[in-house]
Amino acid sequence: MSNRVEDQHTPEATADTGASAPVAVPPRHFGPVTQTHVVRFAGAGGDFNPLHHDPAFARQAGFDAPIAMGQFTAALMSGWLTDWCGVENLHSFSVQFKAPVSLGDTINFTAVHTGSPAAPAGSVGNRAELDLTASVGGNAVVVGKAVVTRPAPAGGTEGGHDGGGDRTLMWSPSAQRTEGSRMRAFQRWVAEHRGVQTTDYRSLHEWSVTDLAGFWGAVWEYFEVLASVQPQFGRPGAVLADESMPGATWFPGTRLNYAQNMLRHAAERPDDVAIIGEHETLAATTLTWGELEGQVAALAAQLRRLGVRPGDRVAAVLPHIPQTVVALLATAS
Repeated sequence: MSNRVEDQHTPEATADTGASAPVAVPPRHFGPVTQTHVVRFAGAGGDFNPLHHDPAFARQAGFDAPIAMGQFTAALMSGWLTDWCGVENLHSFSVQFKAPVSLGDTINFTAVHTGSPAAPAGSVGNRAELDLTASVGGNAVVVGKAVVTRPAPAGGTEGGHDGGGDRTLMWSPSAQRTEGSRMRAFQRWVAEHRGVQTTDYRSLHEWSVTDLAGFWGAVWEYFEVLASVQPQFGRPGAVLADESMPGATWFPGTRLNYAQNMLRHAAERPDDVAIIGEHETLAATTLTWGELEGQVAALAAQLRRLGVRPGDRVAAVLPHIPQTVVALLATAS
């Protein structure tokens, strides 16, 4: 199996004036690979094949334990490469999957400079063709090829990407906009009610991944999540009873309705726009909170008349349109 992406340019090219200079990409090691790494990648990419998290299923498929996705290793490879050269200097990238990566493996990434292809007319910098290898214990698990513009630090000496120092920041929010954001309001609340000081997005994110129960407990309270049975805050395990992955247990004993929380604004501001639908062949449409609530209630009532009950599964293949949101919320009602 192989994947390939590459940039498009005109066939006219100029000679590479730095063709004789070798390119050395610093190697990287990642691991040991854990189940948490794999589950998080599944959440980001949507690959929930049980081969990657269910030990019994993996054994039935002929593996000793769950394995990582091939795209997981490919993503690590592309991240390693672009950390070195900068994503703007990557012109083509392709991979082939050779062997699975198991939990506990450490993946080693290396590159070999194999050539210096001509660059398009008018482009800046010299290009290098690289053979890429991700290996475990000396055996290749993913191999790839890439063409990059050779990076140079701010001083002008070739050898590595400068970490973004030569890039132009396209947009940054004003201090007033930042201070007025919901994130900053949450940070101020956390500082007052939890004694946790976070100064920016990075520090807030760091807290969210190092104190899972503290962060998500704060989210629940700050956003006043509606629930028929609320968490018993203050009791051990009230937020996160079991953090093993997969199978973590969040807010044990609580009962809530997703649709109720999503539609709470219908009572407060029914005439405000809730959804804007952009269509390929039709004019844009809008739904206010009141209209959304009405359509959800009507469809939910019809589902109940059809005999749909709690615990049933409702499946549908729908486009990304407002009616799909209505169907989701009605099913969850």
